[in-house]
Amino acid sequence: MNKLPEDPIKYLRLADFSGGRNTTITPALLNANESPTAKRMSFDQKGTIRPGWGRVSRYAEPFSDQPVSGLAEYRKNDGRTWLMIGAGDKIYYDRPSMTWKWEGDALPDDMLEPPGDPTFTRSSVAYKTDGTQVSANVPRFEDGKFGKAVMVEEGTTNCIVSCDFETWASYVTDNATGTIEFRQDPVYGKVVKLKKTDDGSGRVGLRGTLSGLSGSIYTYSVYVRALSGTGRIACMYVDAAKTGGGLITSSSYRNLSDLPLGQWVRITATKDGSPDTLAGGGSVYVWVDNDNGECEFAYPQVEAKPYATSFIDGTRSPETLTIPTAGVLNPQEGTIECWVYVPEFWKQGILYWRRIWGIGRDAGAGMYVLYYAPNTGKIHFTIWNSSGVAQTISVNKPTVGWHFFAAKWSASEMALFIDGVKVGSIANPSLPSSFADTVISIGCRPDDPYDNVNTLIDDLRISSIARSDEEIQIEA
Repeated sequence: MNKLPEDPIKYLRLADFSGGRNTTITPALLNANESPTAKRMSFDQKGTIRPGWGRVSRYAEPFSDQPVSGLAEYRKNDGRTWLMIGAGDKIYYDRPSMTWKWEGDALPDDMLEPPGDPTFTRSSVAYKTDGTQVSANVPRFEDGKFGKAVMVEEGTTNCIVSCDFETWASYVTDNATGTIEFRQDPVYGKVVKLKKTDDGSGRVGLRGTLSGLSGSIYTYSVYVRALSGTGRIACMYVDAAKTGGGLITSSSYRNLSDLPLGQWVRITATKDGSPDTLAGGGSVYVWVDNDNGECEFAYPQVEAKPYATSFIDGTRSPETLTIPTAGVLNPQEGTIECWVYVPEFWKQGILYWRRIWGIGRDAGAGMYVLYYAPNTGKIHFTIWNSSGVAQTISVNKPTVGWHFFAAKWSASEMALFIDGVKVGSIANPSLPSSFADTVISIGCRPDDPYDNVNTLIDDLRISSIARSDEEIQIEA
């Protein structure tokens, strides 16, 4: 995150236009301190600037190499207002919008949070993919499509009592020979290296303790780094106190020779369909068996879910991210655009919607929402009118990876774009007179801990107008 300089200027008056704009002065007549370069700042109509929270330049490159000589509004006869910008001998224009690019990990002490900015909550710590622990109520920013993307994830509990491998019991049987070593990795925390030096059927590994198990569906995950050998590894073997044996599937085994040498990979496996109920205890294992082999394990996790979420040692609370709609969105006209990393776990059969964004909590009058629905396997953009009637555009979910989603609405059309292509539209939609909520929720539903997208969102743009098809295609 870009830090402000030492002893930063928190407020600076550039000019006071309350008595009318001076249209005769040119930049050449301004003193040096009357036209400073302001970066990462908010600028109000009276000419006061202050640090802006989590915002970066709207444009990748300056639109002019000349100083800005004036700003003015231009009211069109259709009721829209454009911002006119004079620079050099040219006039530029921009349509009103608000853009958030998630730029940093936290709000520096010397920066102010203006009213109306995003509100993020998570009542517990969390971990980033680089192993950094993030404090409660501080968002997690990861590498995104363009810079920093924000993660919005549901809560979870790791059923492993301790994720510190040094607290686990050694597991060497059947006359196996080998070594067990521990080290502190700067990214992956406490790591264990298992080395089996013989080609017998014995095992070299560790056994940990599980707690709080219930139900019949679990996902176990662990990071593995293959170092040498051809032995088979158990990425996670859960031996629970239940009728019918341990929770194990063929997908929990790997041959070291099939893994990329020297690279960390996360391996997950899900156990589902057992008619038995776990008794609440058991053990978890990692090991190398059969042929010789050497590998490292990190971040072990067992969750009562049909998919894996990011690692947590203990319990992670659900995350919420909201932005006030007042002054930003209009129920009669608007556009919301963002880049989303579509994850592999968005599949039919998983529980709950995966809301990319939404206004309102339950289906009803004034609710707007863009989401993935696991019951249909499709992306849906839905607006409920003032009578509570839903109008929905449904399209196939795109492939795993980064995709650009844009939804717009006006009296003449509601439409959904994916990667710049209009994939569906409804002519003359019946739009509600007001929103169902005072905030737009990004990647979540504020009162529900299960609708989170569990993925990264980048380059969010919220506009109070329905942008043209051409403008949306350019953004993609």
